[in-house]
Amino acid sequence: MSEPNASDHATLSEIRSQFAGDPEFRLLLDMFIDELGGRVNTIESAWRARQIEQLTTLVHQLKGAGGGYGFPQMTESARALEEAIKASQADDEVERLLVSLTNVCDAVIASRDA
Repeated sequence: MSEPNASDHATLSEIRSQFAGDPEFRLLLDMFIDELGGRVNTIESAWRARQIEQLTTLVHQLKGAGGGYGFPQMTESARALEEAIKASQADDEVERLLVSLTNVCDAVIASRDA
């Protein structure tokens, strides 16, 4: 996937869970972030294989998980991708939205290490 453009860097660098300050939620949050890269890889694989039903399910699950773990940016990005898939939008538009979601997820992963 591609890199975020320059205007995205400031926004992406600010991605933090709304629950990051909750010590009781920290372990669950860390486990979610640990698994996030694998989830993104599975989504990308489903797209490359054009397994649209699986792709839709995976993106839908990530949309809910993003909200549940306090990442509204992830939820919004996944929502846009899910809608594009369901509307059978052109491949280049789905690809653009997939790149956007991947960039958000990469920023979430990086935020834990910051």
